[in-house]
Amino acid sequence: MRLEDLRERMIEDGVGALAVTSEGNAEYLFDVGVRGLFLVTQSSVESLVSGFHRYEFENSELDPRFYSTRSEAQEAAEELLADRDVVHADSESRLLGSVEAEETSLVERMRRRKSDGEVESIREACDLTAEAISRVSQELFSGETELELRTRLNRFYAEHGVDEAFLDDGGMSLVQTSCMRPHRSPSDVSPGSEDMVIVDSGCVVDGYRSDVTRTFCLESSAEQRQLFDDVLEIQSALAEMAEPGVDASDLHKRLLAEVEERGYDPEKHVLYPPGHGVGVRIHEAPSLSLGSESELKAGDVITLEPGLHVPGVGGCRVEDVYRVGRGVQRLSDLGRRLDPTG
Repeated sequence: MRLEDLRERMIEDGVGALAVTSEGNAEYLFDVGVRGLFLVTQSSVESLVSGFHRYEFENSELDPRFYSTRSEAQEAAEELLADRDVVHADSESRLLGSVEAEETSLVERMRRRKSDGEVESIREACDLTAEAISRVSQELFSGETELELRTRLNRFYAEHGVDEAFLDDGGMSLVQTSCMRPHRSPSDVSPGSEDMVIVDSGCVVDGYRSDVTRTFCLESSAEQRQLFDDVLEIQSALAEMAEPGVDASDLHKRLLAEVEERGYDPEKHVLYPPGHGVGVRIHEAPSLSLGSESELKAGDVITLEPGLHVPGVGGCRVEDVYRVGRGVQRLSDLGRRLDPTG
């Protein structure tokens, strides 16, 4: 069905041959999450893939040509793409060799508009992640290390037959104490009762990812409680404006304005954009950064994850998954409490 839809869009866009080289796009179209060259025309799909992935295609309708070396791959790709008047590609790739290709976001545009079935898979992934975070939150201040706590998250997913969401991007679920480095790996530090602890996790259901974050503190100071409340208010403000037609970059601008209004320094205390698209990959279109040229559209699924990192107080981030439409819909159902015992 997706391939038929793609071919219709190729006709509309005047694309005769599309070279799919993105791993996420390959998973979306062909249910094989590997990097390669998949040449789509109106009559066929020809593919070129590393022999490392040979046995991943045993039950696939695709019949790839396998290569062993980079030079062999480029030679085969040039042969595959020869005599094509115009080739479009979804991304830059060494596999294209010397072939000049016009870049197109055609598949990414298809991925953005999530069907009800896709949204339901994301919601199920969010439900599992919510349960995983909820369980781990009860052990955060028991003396276990960040590494041991992260292992609890992974064990929960394994027991429920799902994978962690961040592996394809080289990441991992995070448990971080008083975090001023947002994506540092968990360590052998044990959270103390006065520490702010960020738990950022996600899993995969039917190929679709969740991405949920909560911040906890057992014996919080007035400053820490204010920081947490401010982040919640900022997230609510962002959710209220996340409607079709809104420039995605305006969400980042709103984040910075809300932060400054509350007396923080946007340059020093805001370390990342307010969120991102999520689907078959943990980070996908639309981008919500200042440099984004996208407009939000009905069917987008995005995260909103405002964070503030204040020296001497701690790092605080709250992240939920939302579907954009007539009124934004939160897909991640997990309470927002600073004290996990409250």
